[in-house]
Order: sequence, then structure tokens, then C-alpha cells
Amino acid sequence: MSIEKALADVAEALRENSELLKGLTASAKSGGTAKATTKAKDEDGDGEGEKTTRKRTTKPKVPTAKELSTATTNWLEVDDEDEYERRKGIVKKIVAKFDAAKMSEVEEGDRAEALELLNQAIDGKNPFKKARDEDDDVA
Repeated sequence: MSIEKALADVAEALRENSELLKGLTASAKSGGTAKATTKAKDEDGDGEGEKTTRKRTTKPKVPTAKELSTATTNWLEVDDEDEYERRKGIVKKIVAKFDAAKMSEVEEGDRAEALELLNQAIDGKNPFKKARDEDDDVA
């Protein structure tokens, strides 16, 4: 193999990797899925490599125990003792729902839901209040 051929192969591989990286970066920014297209090595010598396509999905980000704990601590930092007790009671309900002693001990699979409940409370909503049925509406 000549040096020119080796350099051409490296340059082609670099172009393919750059294209793949651009696609994956764009997908990560949009939070969606990406199609990773790669060109296989030219096995049969016809000058064309076989294209293969894989679809990658990005997993939703799971909050870490520290992120959950920090969000809780920040929300509990208030000067009014009554407000603190009210918030603490909501946090205790959230923690109890997931059979944990404290927010940082909520299992990884439940952290997203625990954070969602906490965010509802932060937004001033009661995370444990069930939505009213349409049949219960007063005319």
C-alpha cells in the first residue's frame, strides 16, 4: 500500500466520522433521535462501500441523587417557620411515596417522578391532589 493510498483512506475515514459527529451533535441538541450512517470498508473492490444505518435514541436524563437533594434543600430554605413546615410535609410525602428516608435515597428509576412532584410543589401546585373528574363539575 502506498503512502498516498493510506493518506486517502485516513482522509475518507475522517470525513465520515465528521459527518457522523455532526448528525449526532444535531440530534443531541434537539433531544431527539439520530440516524448514524456509516460507510463500510470497500470489500468487493467496486469503489463503493456498503452503507449501514443505525437509529440511536437518547435516553431521558435521570436526575442524580445530588440534584434531587439540592433542589429539595433550595426549596426548603425559607425564613417563615410555618411555610418551612408546610414544605417539609410535602417533601416527607414525596419521600414516603418512594419508600425512602430522604430525597437523596430515592431509587434512580423513581427520581424523575420525585423531581416532577417537587417541581409541582415549587410551582405552587399540590402534587398529591387528584384531578377532578368531569362528572364532578358543578353546572
